[in-house]
Amino acid sequence: SINLFSYLPMYIIDQHSNLQQSVTEKEYRELVAASVDATLFNDWPWLKLSCRHSTAGDFCFITCRTQGDNRLIAFMGLALFQEKLYGLPVIAARFPQYPLGDRIGMLIHPDHSNVWEDILAFIFAGKKRAWNIMIWDEWVDSAGLRQRAEAFAAKHHRGLLIKKSSSCPVVTIE
Repeated sequence: SINLFSYLPMYIIDQHSNLQQSVTEKEYRELVAASVDATLFNDWPWLKLSCRHSTAGDFCFITCRTQGDNRLIAFMGLALFQEKLYGLPVIAARFPQYPLGDRIGMLIHPDHSNVWEDILAFIFAGKKRAWNIMIWDEWVDSAGLRQRAEAFAAKHHRGLLIKKSSSCPVVTIE
């Protein structure tokens, strides 16, 4: 575990390459239930199934927990794929549900939405980063995380391109 953020000592951000080492099913489901943008494709069975059948070479599961009671307040999974973009070989970090998931929410507890920039700092610090590019297809964002990510990247001179290629309405089923 690393606490990179001395100004926020109440959080610990960590990364694991194994889903079971990063979270338990119970705490993951609690976070999904609390997260504003969570969808069916964020649910535990879908995530496990996607990881089990993925063609990804490796995984990176980023967790953010409260200091003290060690409560999971944010989770981001990334699957690493060897791809060619515009003829160039890259390692792309995508959501683990790719290509089996549609409309994937970023899992951040609404009481702790301020950790988003800390997660971005952790990702961009990248001492253990094993990818060249991140492609977050089908990202659901009603909390303004895209705009905050763009502002963070601009402020810290980090390369970030977010291209919205489609939009569809959110329909509730009762």
